[in-house]
Amino acid sequence: MKNTLKLLSGLAVIVSGGAQSAVFNCPSVVTDVNYYNGNYRILSTNASGVRNQAFTIPSSRQYLIAQALQAQSTQEVYTIVVEHTPEYPSTDTRCRDNNEALQAVAITN
Repeated sequence: MKNTLKLLSGLAVIVSGGAQSAVFNCPSVVTDVNYYNGNYRILSTNASGVRNQAFTIPSSRQYLIAQALQAQSTQEVYTIVVEHTPEYPSTDTRCRDNNEALQAVAITN
């Protein structure tokens, strides 16, 4: 599963090519999955308990809601692969204190 995640991350970087947008991993403990302003969001902390940026689940990836809820129920550290939204491309790879425009791509433990 981890190799698949690395492959997906690599492919996402290749596909985004010259878009000047980052795809990166955020090790996270999911604390909540909620619906806000017409979008589902994943709220989480890092392993030290510091709150991460909210990760939006885009409508094209609604299947991630079930995975996020599973991660929330276990309270274990999961890897959430995120990317910047097309409206706000960036090379910033921080999981917190970002520009409020991070979308979930995949979730794995």
